[in-house]
Amino acid sequence: MKEGLIFAINDEAGLELMKLKYSRTDKAVLPSENIGGREFLLNNGFVEASIGTRMIMGKDIDYKLDRMYSRIGGNFG
Repeated sequence: MKEGLIFAINDEAGLELMKLKYSRTDKAVLPSENIGGREFLLNNGFVEASIGTRMIMGKDIDYKLDRMYSRIGGNFG
């Protein structure tokens, strides 16, 4: 249960799913746009370690990054 996509329509749902997932792993990757998710992680012992850059080729996709609570993997999201 280390990686796996979590998208939610609101913070309440996203944070509940994060509680389950991050009770079993000590690494997380979230977009900077998800302020509620980042605050949850910081309040639960996680620390910011690095900032990555999302690369695109062609037209950018209109993601709702503030609704992403976990990525799929380093190769996507």
